[in-house]
Amino acid sequence: MAAKQHELMPVVEQIMKFSKIMVYQDDNAHCVNWTTYAAHLADQLHAHLTGFFVGQDPTDLKIFDDALANAIQKNIDLASMPSAVTRARFDQTLSAFNITASFKIANEKPSIALRREARFYNLVITGQPDTSSSAMQDEKSALSHLLIGSGRPVIVVPRDYKAKPAFNRVTIAWDGGRESTRALFDSLPFIANAESIEIVTIKTEDGSRPFSVARPDEISSLLSDMGLQNQHKVLEANGQRSGRLILEKAQEHQSDIIVMGAYAHSRWRELVLGSATRSIVKHTTLPVLMSH
Repeated sequence: MAAKQHELMPVVEQIMKFSKIMVYQDDNAHCVNWTTYAAHLADQLHAHLTGFFVGQDPTDLKIFDDALANAIQKNIDLASMPSAVTRARFDQTLSAFNITASFKIANEKPSIALRREARFYNLVITGQPDTSSSAMQDEKSALSHLLIGSGRPVIVVPRDYKAKPAFNRVTIAWDGGRESTRALFDSLPFIANAESIEIVTIKTEDGSRPFSVARPDEISSLLSDMGLQNQHKVLEANGQRSGRLILEKAQEHQSDIIVMGAYAHSRWRELVLGSATRSIVKHTTLPVLMSH
């Protein structure tokens, strides 16, 4: 049995290897920051990095007559269009790195393109939506598609974040739900060598997530059994928002990254991010690894 386990370990290590990373691209100037973060991580993991940009969906032109549609299409093809500008910026950013990379453009609806493309990567990296940008709604929509629709772990990088990726000190938001479980286990390849892991569980007053479900002592024990030393803290909400409390604890812990589930609920036949998820995405100053 021991011999078979020994033979299995190289296979497990190979399966856990992160070979492909996708980084979402848009024409926001802050895109350089999360692209740089992605490039550093790809370098650390010896992974291929793909920049992915969603362009104009040709079916949107069907509402116009042929002459106007052709004129619009010619305009779309100009080098000054966002896809060309974004591609040039992507290439310039990556010129400082010795990694393999590619750039892909999908001219179709973001709800289709982002969800489908992301499923073929080990990890997706995107940026925090810019509340001062006129394209904020598009950025929020893209983030929702990636977090909720792709089935892949997503690292959300703050707009102004310029530090290299680090996983030495980690805050894990844990409530015992499917989403936080998925995020925790998706994060294991990154936090395996962490120096300090803090598990944070919030006891809410509205009963939306019964504390009996969380069992933080058990998940703490499981991580310890896996060789990941950690501590867990249970916080009373006392009327405060969970997202704010998690961010405060991460700052106190001087964490490099937050790990948490991405929650969503249905509104008018569309999945939208839950309030705690939105709050953390909006206010975080640290990268957040999220899974749904």
